[in-house]
Formats: sequence, structure tokens, C-alpha cells
Amino acid sequence: MKFDTNKEKGNSGLGMAIAYFTTKGKEYKTVVNTNVDYIFILDVEQKMYLIPKKDIVNKSTINLGKRTEKYRVDI
Repeated sequence: MKFDTNKEKGNSGLGMAIAYFTTKGKEYKTVVNTNVDYIFILDVEQKMYLIPKKDIVNKSTINLGKRTEKYRVDI
């Protein structure tokens, strides 16, 4: 997928997150103004991650690599 704006990227990521949680029969909340236990990430290669918030130590970025591979999820 090619996105022209960050809003399009965000909307696509939100859609993928909703699809993931729906197929798993789980409830979900949007991240905006909520207290969350997990962060859902959709990367540029369409890989999805569900990372516990407590395992994220960075303040402004999340680096994906070997350490986060265990958090990969599929629909």
C-alpha cells in the first residue's frame, strides 16, 4: 500500500488493529486518550505487532527488531 499522508497511514493501521482484535474475539480501545495495556503496530511491510506497554521503554520511538519479533501477530 502507498499512503500520501500520515492520516492515511494511521487510518490503515487502525483498520488492521480492529481486524486483528475482531478475528481474535477480543475487545479493543483506540489509543487516543485511553490507558492501554498493549500497543498495536503495523509496520511498512504489513507486519503486525502487539507489544505490552510495560515492555516499551522508549519515550518517542519504538524500534522493531529481534527483541520485538516475539510480539508479532497474524490475523
